[in-house]
Amino acid sequence: ADIAENGLAALNILNEKKYDLILMDCQMPEMDGYAATRAIRLGKTLQPTIPIIAMTANAMKGDKEKCLTAGMDDYLSKPIDPQQLIEKINEWSKPNTSEANNQEVQAMKSITDQQDNAIIWDRNDFMNRIMNNEVLAQKLVNLFKVDTPKTIKDLGLAVDNNLANDAGLLAHKLKGTVSNLGGIELADLAHKIEQAGREDDIESIKGLWPQVMPKYDQLLGQIERGL
Repeated sequence: ADIAENGLAALNILNEKKYDLILMDCQMPEMDGYAATRAIRLGKTLQPTIPIIAMTANAMKGDKEKCLTAGMDDYLSKPIDPQQLIEKINEWSKPNTSEANNQEVQAMKSITDQQDNAIIWDRNDFMNRIMNNEVLAQKLVNLFKVDTPKTIKDLGLAVDNNLANDAGLLAHKLKGTVSNLGGIELADLAHKIEQAGREDDIESIKGLWPQVMPKYDQLLGQIERGL
């Protein structure tokens, strides 16, 4: 584990080596955790999608939502409960199998992948929604593969042009499509962008935007392997 004294220092070390996750203090000098997270999600470092867990002394209503809107993945309030910290690290860390190929590590990876898959795509929800019609399932997936990249491209253009309201509307469309297919993570991300669009918060949208395409690719991969 490495320590950065502020957000700017964090950005610098994130361009020097790769990490499994970040425990992000929200209140820091020079650049706070919210700004640092937005910069990371905007691609200012080598790992724009690295898991970020917020750590803040604030416990007021709305603080968790503020962290998530900035692009953080999870939240811990201070004083830190050691057991909760361990649980969060285990939840967001993934075993490095490139350097350890023994059966135990492979088994851990398999379990982690299964848990991740359930978060990315709820197959049972999708199939129940269409009464287990596999032919219809394939047709819907084919439409998803054609239409969704267009929606994401339009969303990107809205972000580039600082059109928060347009981005929110496109995110609403994306959320509906993805939810119908049982895509949990991407639908949740689209919901956050939609909410930021309603509040005309283009900075939050820019912080969330870099996660859209990676989560789309993850979802599509799970769907194609699961059908």
